[in-house]
Amino acid sequence: MQGKIVALLPMKGNSERVPNKNLKDFSGKPLYHRVLDTLLCSNYISTIII
Repeated sequence: MQGKIVALLPMKGNSERVPNKNLKDFSGKPLYHRVLDTLLCSNYISTIII
């Protein structure tokens, strides 16, 4: 029996060192899309909270 795993994806709109870091293009998609897509592909994660 598999338990429910909740993934937290913390993002803030502004970064001190890299402005708009999560929205910057990273191989054709914004950085946060890359991380979110990876979480969505997991068979172990049932819920993702951003």
